[in-house]
Formats: sequence, C-alpha cells, structure tokens
Amino acid sequence: MKKLSATFHGIRFQFSLDDEFADYVHKDLCLNAVEFDRDNELRKLLNAYLKKSDEVFRLEKKLDRILQKLESIEEK
Repeated sequence: MKKLSATFHGIRFQFSLDDEFADYVHKDLCLNAVEFDRDNELRKLLNAYLKKSDEVFRLEKKLDRILQKLESIEEK
C-alpha cells in the first residue's frame, strides 16, 4: 500500500492505494498539473475528473460496440 496526499483549496486529502494503482493515480494527476507539494486550485481536480470521465465514457462506448459485434456473431 502507498499513501498519496494532495491539497485542494486548503484541504489536505490523504489516501492509501495498492502500489500499482497508486503509481497510476499519481502519474495521471501529475499529467493534469496536480502538484503534491503545494495547494492546488479546485479547477485542477475538476479538470482531472472530467478528463478521466471522458476516457471512461469513450471506453464504455467502445466496449458496447465490441459486445454488439460479439452478440451478432453468436446469433449467426
């Protein structure tokens, strides 16, 4: 388990995550300009959330298309 800490608008958040997932979250937040050694504006957190939501949305649509193709193959 790894602990990550980040401050947004003066509120410090600390969370423990599996090592591999913690590395992923840390990298993803860094790519969204979140800094772990200083206070961050809330817009950075919202921006990171929206980017991740867009990624999940696109992956779900892609998965749905794949499942539809598999279902049509099974029907034949």
